[in-house]
Amino acid sequence: MSILHRITGEARFPLLGLGLGCVCVLGILVPGVVLWLAHLHAAFSINIHARLTPPTPSHWLGTDPLGRDTLAFSLVGAVNSYAISFFSMVLALGLGTGLGVLAAGTGQKTKIIANGVVELGIAFPPIIIAALLVTLCGAGVVQEICALALFFIPGFVRLGQQAAANIYAQDYIAAARLSALTPWRILLRHVVPNMVPGLLVQFSVNVALAMLAETGLSYLGLGAPPPLPELGRILAFYQVHIYDHPHLVAVPGVVVLLLVLGTNMVGDGLRDRFTRQEKKS
Repeated sequence: MSILHRITGEARFPLLGLGLGCVCVLGILVPGVVLWLAHLHAAFSINIHARLTPPTPSHWLGTDPLGRDTLAFSLVGAVNSYAISFFSMVLALGLGTGLGVLAAGTGQKTKIIANGVVELGIAFPPIIIAALLVTLCGAGVVQEICALALFFIPGFVRLGQQAAANIYAQDYIAAARLSALTPWRILLRHVVPNMVPGLLVQFSVNVALAMLAETGLSYLGLGAPPPLPELGRILAFYQVHIYDHPHLVAVPGVVVLLLVLGTNMVGDGLRDRFTRQEKKS
């Protein structure tokens, strides 16, 4: 357990970690969404005459080698990278949890298939599989989302199967069966609602991991193609200036750090809150 989690997890500060995490994430995404909407129909203009200018009131962190505002360009890239990571986890959550719940509530054959999917996903290095998929299918937003979702599905399969199996073993599920409730009603009324807390915590943690994976893919040139900015491609483009203009690399690097740290803190905060609610009940 980290020192930060020990501090924010104390009873005196029950929502401190969750609040700090939301501040880190929303502090990046809210201005990024505003700038993303402002540049939705017009890409960032290139102004060679204003390239690599120092910070000014109009450009708070200066401009990049093409004359674009460094901070604004990084924030828009953060929105794109975070959206790709988020929606890839939505896809992985839906497919993986669905297969896991089916494995827990149906016969032995489905369990064998689910366990096979989990073992197959664990056996191969995930980032290499994602890179291979993007290389074969071509670079693009949809391809990157599918590639990221692919290697997070096994984790959700295992989590969904274990959580659903524990719930199906409870006495109230047996009582629901005796009251002639159909399997689908039992699933929707009793199983899924009791799985939500654990799935939310795992989802938030996986979004942070997907953010790092997405940054790595785009850094290697396997992300969405230009002109869509992504944090990994921004880092790759700015890295040649790490010695003469180090702030160009520091700005997108700090943005990645804040998003990953904030998302992890949100996950820790949700876990602590659900744990306290479970103890009270």
